[in-house]
Amino acid sequence: MKIKSDYFNSISKVITYYEFFGYAPSISETHKFLNCNIPKPKFLQLIKGFAKKKKIIVSNNRIAFSSKIIKRSLDQEFRANRLLKQAKPLLKLFSFIPTLRLIGISGSLSMNQLKKNDDFDLFVITKGRYIWMTRFAVLVLKKFLSYLMIYPAGRLCFNLFFSQPFLTVPKNKQNLYIGHEILQLKIITDKDKIYDDFLYSNKWIKKFFPNVHIITDKIKNNASFSERSIHTHGVELLARKIQIWWLKKTGYRYKEHLGQIWLFQEDFQDRIKKFL
Repeated sequence: MKIKSDYFNSISKVITYYEFFGYAPSISETHKFLNCNIPKPKFLQLIKGFAKKKKIIVSNNRIAFSSKIIKRSLDQEFRANRLLKQAKPLLKLFSFIPTLRLIGISGSLSMNQLKKNDDFDLFVITKGRYIWMTRFAVLVLKKFLSYLMIYPAGRLCFNLFFSQPFLTVPKNKQNLYIGHEILQLKIITDKDKIYDDFLYSNKWIKKFFPNVHIITDKIKNNASFSERSIHTHGVELLARKIQIWWLKKTGYRYKEHLGQIWLFQEDFQDRIKKFL
């Protein structure tokens, strides 16, 4: 049986995690990302008690150790919401790419937080065997929109591509940071409810966040047999060859895993470990 100090430590870890990125989590986010299983009513009762004892600050639906971080979060939330209104219609255009199955906002913007010069980090799921072709189409459309000076096309950063049915994050990437990124995704386009498939394929996140509910019934992988094949066709191979040549030429770091392209330029996991 957990005692109050254990619950406080769990809550502190969530607050500290978000403090690393410079903002305060909401009450519901704090509950979701706890490393212990606790009913929501009991959680609300606990934070009320901790706030009364001045162990934490609860204000404007956010939790932190400092009122300054809450104020900063609210300022960034206002900026993020304003930019999201501009970005969503633009991002919807990418859904017309036939081989694109899902597009979601990741990073700080997915948590309604945005600093002045932040990029819009984006995650894409494609049809099987079309990952490099889809990325090529995405980049061409982005370039076209940027040429037309349609804001915020120039700030869109497509840094993670998964192809169906290769939706499971590799073992060496199954960590706290990636778990957060998966659950924080703000979905813009979701064809055939593939996000549910994605969550189901990454049930490992529950070992970090036991309060998270993952739908386990009626999950089906909509990929055809041909999409499941690791063998690719000529156009896909050409698209891959051209893009890898360009990535190497520009010095852009990337990692290719079975049916996945990782283009993160900074892996926060090690830094987060030290901070926590």
